[in-house]
Amino acid sequence: MDESKLAEGLSARVADTRVGAAPVAEMVAEARRRSRQRRTLVIACAAAGAVVVGSTALGLRGADRAPVVGDPSPGPRVRTTTTPAVTTPTTDSTPDDDPEPLPDPGPVPAGYRLVGSGPLAVAVPEAWARNSTRCGTPLEDTYVIDSGAICLAYVPRDAGVEALNIVEGHRPYQVDENYEERTLDGELVRISAIECASLSAQEGGVLCQGVLYAPGPKVGFIASSSTHPIAAARLEVERMLAQVRLLDGEVAVPDWVRYSNDHQRRSGARYVAALEELGFTVETTTRVDRGWGPGFVRGVEPVSGTILPRGATVTVTVSGR
Repeated sequence: MDESKLAEGLSARVADTRVGAAPVAEMVAEARRRSRQRRTLVIACAAAGAVVVGSTALGLRGADRAPVVGDPSPGPRVRTTTTPAVTTPTTDSTPDDDPEPLPDPGPVPAGYRLVGSGPLAVAVPEAWARNSTRCGTPLEDTYVIDSGAICLAYVPRDAGVEALNIVEGHRPYQVDENYEERTLDGELVRISAIECASLSAQEGGVLCQGVLYAPGPKVGFIASSSTHPIAAARLEVERMLAQVRLLDGEVAVPDWVRYSNDHQRRSGARYVAALEELGFTVETTTRVDRGWGPGFVRGVEPVSGTILPRGATVTVTVSGR
């Protein structure tokens, strides 16, 4: 068969062959699913490293310093222990189970103030700083909300530092397994086991961490302590989580940074809608920021975490042209 007849034959076969439309929707859905899996794996691995090894959360000054990145000395030996936050955690509860209520946290202690997100709040000492971290490591006693992007540099954590992170919109990995379901003023919550890491006696550092998460509003509180010894750190974590409460007639201004990161140019509208759903009256202002396209949420006043009466007015700043 010469080349001309071969080409004619192939053309005829092509013309007779029907090809359906490419499954674009299925391809996009699969790509998004794989992207979520990769992102979840990265977040879980990074958080696990912070808890167990303490690479960005645990470290001491002077002779008790943990090795930094690139330090030729061997890394600290870690011993981990896990204890239940309240009672033995379980993941095999059935719909017939009635989760037990948590103890009433009582009135806000003297010298404390409330901070939170949406319908949930926690009492923290008034002397605590706000967002006092570097590369995710608390630099002093602090509560953390809308901290934004976290660098990957190693920053050791000093001994005797307490911190409470308020997280929104996603479930902390610590309550995926080994947790207990309880109720907080009728709101279902998950409480993780308290996990503690103990470095060798030569290093002398400790870190304990526990989580209380409410799946309804998707708000969580991650309490951590580097107070020595481990028993004291564990008590500090229990004490912090015992101050979480459901607000009555009030609501906390939620984190705006998460909306900016997650929703980009739609974040301003999404954040305003979330505030209105919580019962706030919202006013907006526009600010032109170099490098920012229109529609990004750029701030809120009063600041995230502030407790206000339901119906109070908050002002949201959105980027413009």
